[in-house]
Amino acid sequence: MKEILLASRSRRRKEVMDFSGLKSRIVVALVDDKVDNVTPLEEAQILAKRKCDYVHKQYPNNIVIGVVTVVNLEGKSLPKPKDEEHAKEILKKLSGKTHEVITACYLKYKEQEEYLDATTKVTFAEMSDDEIEYYVNTGEVFDKPGAYSAKGFGSRYIKKIDGDIYNTYGLPVYQVYSALKKLW
Repeated sequence: MKEILLASRSRRRKEVMDFSGLKSRIVVALVDDKVDNVTPLEEAQILAKRKCDYVHKQYPNNIVIGVVTVVNLEGKSLPKPKDEEHAKEILKKLSGKTHEVITACYLKYKEQEEYLDATTKVTFAEMSDDEIEYYVNTGEVFDKPGAYSAKGFGSRYIKKIDGDIYNTYGLPVYQVYSALKKLW
């Protein structure tokens, strides 16, 4: 079986790959993560392709997957929080609202390419200031777009998920598996 390289820093994404039987190795793609004047979907697409291309140039005989997940609230991407106060601001914006988790994936093997994206709607319950404070203090909110994890403490604030649950973990498993079958 060909080695799968995951062009991502996300341990959670690798865990999802591993528990679904898609064993992979992380290779960090050192790319510019700034994009301007694009939609959240376009942002994810551009960055996923950038990551995939970067790693594929180093490992052209391996399957490379570039993956980027963004949280879209009202047409704007919510970033990873810079600090506790920023995390609280982001969570206040999400409180009581529905947002989208968008994941874009580019896959390359030699000259073959596959692209996919997934969108999952997530509805948050109203969060009190105390709940936001508690959640931020868990430390789980850092290094995650939208300042939450659907797989951890953040799950207690999610009222509804419409779409692929694995997409909220950063990897739409079925779609990735289907794309990989085309490359094998």
